[in-house]
Amino acid sequence: MSAEPGPSGESCSTKASPTTPPDESHQDGDLEDHGLTYIQGKYDWTLPGMGEPGEDCGTDALAETEAVCPNGDSVRYTPLRCRRVECPDCYKGEQIERAFRIALEIEARALVREERPHAVVCSVPPEQARTWTYDRLNTALFRRGYRRMKRRCGIDGGYAVFHPWRIPDARKDALRRHGYGSGGDRGGLWEGVREDTLDRGDPRHYVEFSPHVHSLGFPGRIDPHDGDDYLIRKYATLDETVDVVHHVRYLLSHRGDRTGETGRSVRAWGAFHHATDAWDGAEEELAEEPYHALAEEIASMLGMTWSRTEGEIVHDDETECPACGTDTEEFLSMTEVWNASRGRALDGADELGQPWMDRLPADRAEFFEDLADAWWQTIKDRGGAVDLDDFDPPPDLSVFSKRELSDR
Repeated sequence: MSAEPGPSGESCSTKASPTTPPDESHQDGDLEDHGLTYIQGKYDWTLPGMGEPGEDCGTDALAETEAVCPNGDSVRYTPLRCRRVECPDCYKGEQIERAFRIALEIEARALVREERPHAVVCSVPPEQARTWTYDRLNTALFRRGYRRMKRRCGIDGGYAVFHPWRIPDARKDALRRHGYGSGGDRGGLWEGVREDTLDRGDPRHYVEFSPHVHSLGFPGRIDPHDGDDYLIRKYATLDETVDVVHHVRYLLSHRGDRTGETGRSVRAWGAFHHATDAWDGAEEELAEEPYHALAEEIASMLGMTWSRTEGEIVHDDETECPACGTDTEEFLSMTEVWNASRGRALDGADELGQPWMDRLPADRAEFFEDLADAWWQTIKDRGGAVDLDDFDPPPDLSVFSKRELSDR
């Protein structure tokens, strides 16, 4: 007995084996009840950014602290982001932050080992993978790859990125004719796929199911492995830090996202896995100054800023009111605005003791009173953030926030 194949003719169901886990099919939970198991195919994966955003993603949420200019000239918001790799608004930011962490660990180890990292690809015959369940994909591609990279190639660990597909030569040629790929002026081949240049309606209509894994690690020189059932081939030595940063971003840009398992398309293994003692992490392995210098260099390559005090990459916040230039550190919190809306004095009231709200034009005072009421209601209801899109600010009031990662 078998289930109907998916739209590619590749996803089908067969008799379940006794070792098949009960949650094997994330598409159809009923298959197990009928003695069936779901076979993976190209339609079970999507490109980053090609899914749905989280429920509150895109909300312009009123900032809790440093929310309102003390002159009443502006109000600051914080964009809420779901940070899901499938989200059209968040995937670029997710890629930047993940690329930073991977590149930082790889480059730190390169400094410690005094050698450059390799890039290898691990693959199996495509016809072999067409019969795999998701569990089989994990054991026969990832875990077998880790074992053979270590035992046959002398690799002690790395960062593995999963790609479910390859673009057939005929489609590559068609994309190149439209200006994509090497020598073109419109970006790489996967950009052409993402933009649906050939009007095929779905990125997966451009590709064939051919699961493989790219891994970045050490040593720089390896012994290749060319077996009948598994291939491990080095295809690059990443000579400079910028090469690592660019290559990691490229690999992340078209990795396969399986809905509900965002992080599983990128895996640290061996020396870079948290369960091993071979590598304690960049911050522990490097002295303080080299660590921060490296973090600053990589962050700059990604269009970000590294904060030594916070120990993380930071976004480019606006630091002053766009209307009057007041530093955001002097902005009022929403607690202060709510108190002011009740006629209570604030620190910094003028010498006449005039309440803050009374100093504002009538339309601004009304806006801030409504805003304070909505904020207080969310506190009482233990609700979420106040969405500024639900309000109509006066035309001369500035509403601003930081530059978004998705704009980079």
